[in-house]
Amino acid sequence: MHRGLQVAKPYGDSARYDFLVDSGASLRHRQIISRIQVKSVSVPNGCSYRVTLSRGGGRKTGYRRCDLDYIAAYVIPHHAWYIIPIAAVAGLKSVRLCPHRRSRGRLEIYRSAWSLLGRVQGQHLTISSLGIKAAGGEVFR
Repeated sequence: MHRGLQVAKPYGDSARYDFLVDSGASLRHRQIISRIQVKSVSVPNGCSYRVTLSRGGGRKTGYRRCDLDYIAAYVIPHHAWYIIPIAAVAGLKSVRLCPHRRSRGRLEIYRSAWSLLGRVQGQHLTISSLGIKAAGGEVFR
């Protein structure tokens, strides 16, 4: 919220996302409101942090594009936020984040990528410049 985003929480636990975010940005005269699922991790799994992206009861499945727009993943020990478009991880049950390594993992481009949510602190939507690659190999621009 300190970045100028308006945040709303759906009533109850009936939605597949945790928050709605309104950045004040618009696209073709339509307001952009993003559905965000928040995940956090504090314990390393080997040399990375494993973030679970599954939904459902007994038989877990990965999130689909129709479920939400972004995963906001927080690696607690490193105070690192990742704003990951669902197109980049759709269908995956987990991802690994390495904020402590010098090598750039495939999801490192989303670290502190608040501008993906639209106009943040005077910035405008920049998702088209990234060329997001979905889990299935399809590239979105």
